[in-house]
Amino acid sequence: MKIAHLKFKHGIFLAPLAGVTDITFRRLCRNSGAELTFSEMVSAKALYYKDRKTQELTAAGEGEKPFAVQIFGSEPEIMGYAAKVLSEREDIDIIDINMGCPVAKIVKNNEGSALMKDIKLSEKIIKEVVKNSDKPVTVKTRTGWRNENDIFDFALMIQEAGADAITIHGRTQQQMYGGKANWEIIKRVKEALVLPVIGNGDIFCGDDAKAFKEQSGVDGILVGRGVLGKPWIFEEIKASFEGISFKKPEKNEIMELIISQLMQMSLLMDEKRAVLQMRKHIAWYVKGMKGCNEFKREIFTVCEMAEIIEKIKEYFKND
Repeated sequence: MKIAHLKFKHGIFLAPLAGVTDITFRRLCRNSGAELTFSEMVSAKALYYKDRKTQELTAAGEGEKPFAVQIFGSEPEIMGYAAKVLSEREDIDIIDINMGCPVAKIVKNNEGSALMKDIKLSEKIIKEVVKNSDKPVTVKTRTGWRNENDIFDFALMIQEAGADAITIHGRTQQQMYGGKANWEIIKRVKEALVLPVIGNGDIFCGDDAKAFKEQSGVDGILVGRGVLGKPWIFEEIKASFEGISFKKPEKNEIMELIISQLMQMSLLMDEKRAVLQMRKHIAWYVKGMKGCNEFKREIFTVCEMAEIIEKIKEYFKND
């Protein structure tokens, strides 16, 4: 598939996930086969006011190309400003607009998926971003605010406003992450657009991704929650697409991956902060393993690097 001038063999992408898709985790996913990675969602207003922590979230890792930064906001001029600043950077290849986040603290400010309620404002935002960006512009959204049929007029507007691709999560805002993603409605949108369509929702293994692509005809797949504790899912999806076998990492390999991720994180921040941020990742890695609940309770009391590594090694040795 193509997004503007950018070409992708399979169109297998890592979704922006708040508090998850930092440089270290994106590197793991890239090594596994993710063809495009996204920053965590960042506030255009925070970029406008030059917030240091927000600017840090937009940093690409070494050799991380192509790389997309996702911005959110409801003020066209500020969104345009953010796009202009970001598109001037050589390490950023795509500007993505979030019009799909369903969480309360975002929608209460008329941002994220709340923009689906105001198609004229959304159109102004997209046009302003496109006007100010030298890079391809994409939009991530949902099937609707409350009504799934919202997506048809909204997707046509996105196409006519000049975006280079659209990503659709197969749920409404009201559904949040519950229920089942509607791949069929994404198929119908795909059939109505010329714009490349990327599908998102309920992709937890290689077979899910293959079924989604075959059933909906989407150009690409965006993996969100299915990557938690499984950064190798991209390799699994690629294998499924190519009809070859995939072997899940052995337990000792998962242990080494956890420790490697932790050590890489510690190079970017102090060790205590790295441990605190890594604890949730460890919980995702061991989900479903024997004795994982007790192990998770233990690691969430640990704040020191040496101690958590010792507990990781002990758990995997005895598991």
